[in-house]
Amino acid sequence: MLIFLFPAKSQVFKLSLLKELAFFVPAATVEGISLYFDDKIKEDYTGKIYDKSDVNSFDRFFMHEYRKSLDFAGDLCVASAVALPFLASAGAAYFSEEKEGLFTNAVMFAETMLVVRASSHAVKNLVQRKRPFLYYEKPGPSKDLKSGDAELSFFSAHSAYAFATATFATYTFWSYYPESPWRFAILGGSYSLAAATGVFRVMSGNHFATDVLTGAGVGILTGFLAPFCHKISTDDMQISFTPLGISLCKKF
Repeated sequence: MLIFLFPAKSQVFKLSLLKELAFFVPAATVEGISLYFDDKIKEDYTGKIYDKSDVNSFDRFFMHEYRKSLDFAGDLCVASAVALPFLASAGAAYFSEEKEGLFTNAVMFAETMLVVRASSHAVKNLVQRKRPFLYYEKPGPSKDLKSGDAELSFFSAHSAYAFATATFATYTFWSYYPESPWRFAILGGSYSLAAATGVFRVMSGNHFATDVLTGAGVGILTGFLAPFCHKISTDDMQISFTPLGISLCKKF
């Protein structure tokens, strides 16, 4: 537990009903709509091999056929990329002087994961981009071919989850322990796992490079947004609903 022996700040994050509704309601609504349309928009796999020349030059340079071992490595990596940084963040909250820190941290993390899930699910259904392995003779995973997931490449949810957790863990740990030298290890370790997840998703033929880069961007933004909006110093921030989602207004 040496990582938590350094002085910790108390009362760093705070929950409020308005903020929780602003995160949960739009995200849950978007996810519900996406689930409703899942079976209606997915196409059956026909065995067609698509033309690589239709892919932009950047993505074509990095694309690969399906590799089962690297697919498994990517799944294992994203599990580690989500679990380990979150445990570090939860530990920071638990060992701080904030009595309800662990619960607050869990709620913020749940909001982060829900926003990532809802945004990736909705965009996948709207874009319906073919996965790289559909451009090769070697077939992809049967589960993806049967479920229609082979048509849902953009953007990478694995990368979004990994980078969201890395950002969330880094932001919360640095907020609780601003003087701890371990904060650099949390940053480096979290983002290394997230980057490895993205690389495996491309190398395994599951995603194009732009799928992963977009997922990383969405993840970083989402992982920052939840803890930032709950930080005590941003309590004067006004959050309201808009037709496009959440509106943030900061008083200076």
